[in-house]
Amino acid sequence: MFASLLSRLLILFIAITIFSCTSKEKEEVAPAPVKSLVGRWDVLEASVTYYAPDGQYLRTQPLFGAGKRYYIFSSDGTIEPYTKDKSLQTGYYTNTNNSLSLSFDYGTFQYTIPPTISDTELTLIEDTRNLTSVPASRRNRVTLVSLKKYMSPE
Repeated sequence: MFASLLSRLLILFIAITIFSCTSKEKEEVAPAPVKSLVGRWDVLEASVTYYAPDGQYLRTQPLFGAGKRYYIFSSDGTIEPYTKDKSLQTGYYTNTNNSLSLSFDYGTFQYTIPPTISDTELTLIEDTRNLTSVPASRRNRVTLVSLKKYMSPE
């Protein structure tokens, strides 16, 4: 009888152990992409890192006047860049799968949007290292732009 009771308790203990196992690690919530680009986005900072054709780092420098720039993304797919409230050439944008393409008469720029957890801050990265599909003046560099969505004071 003691052996029977012991075996039942052992089976019960094993069953509880197997079915009650839970992960002790907290599941991390995956960052969500920005829901909508529509609106005004102010440039917080922007920089370009230059590389030699062999991949060697050369230098990083801020983009001139970046803090005075902003972009207005419209729901019809147009983008209007501004510098000090002066409108520059209007272009077009497409945003799919965290890839942002900006097209202007003077060129097309392809940015990656890393996943983010904020709908009000945005980072854009254009990596043109060794791409023969871009003009030589834009090759071998990485452009990083940090934007913040403009919230009108109310």
